[in-house]
Amino acid sequence: MSEIDWAAEFAAARAATEEVLSGLDDATLARQAHGEFSPLGWHYGHIAYTEALWLLVGDDGAPMPRPDMAKVFAVDGLAKADRGAALPQRAEIDTYARKIRAAVSDRIAAGAPARNPRLWHFLLQHESQHCETMTMIRWLLDGASVPMDRAVPDRESVSIPSQAYEMGSGDSHALDNEKDAHAAAAGPFE
Repeated sequence: MSEIDWAAEFAAARAATEEVLSGLDDATLARQAHGEFSPLGWHYGHIAYTEALWLLVGDDGAPMPRPDMAKVFAVDGLAKADRGAALPQRAEIDTYARKIRAAVSDRIAAGAPARNPRLWHFLLQHESQHCETMTMIRWLLDGASVPMDRAVPDRESVSIPSQAYEMGSGDSHALDNEKDAHAAAAGPFE
């Protein structure tokens, strides 16, 4: 297995997140596109909060950066419907995320990922997973192409025939919501 360039991987994940958020104002970042999804700004702050929780607070006694953000960005802090109204302005979330990412970068430079690479891999997956969700939310909000070199789905329906498929993953690095690999069937749908 080749050595992971943790600094480059975290920088690439953050660049993708920032690309999805580019050009959006505070009102759009706080708007809930659908009852099942948190606002875009919540996802952005949650990514930073989760990094701080798992990578910065720990055995060395380091306190949680901005503990007041826990209520806003912890997954169990607020109901999805309440998250938009509680969001700080974009500039404050940017500052919070930059401060945490700078501290994470310092830990990477000090070799911290070597002590628990699985945890660091999980946090890369975590940001990537939220970035995927944010991409979909952005499309729901404005129906416009996300400013990426990725295709945006056509709004037309496509018929999918009934079929069997393998769902999930047996990989040891798979997230909990990706486990376990199993056979599934889907009826026809559009």
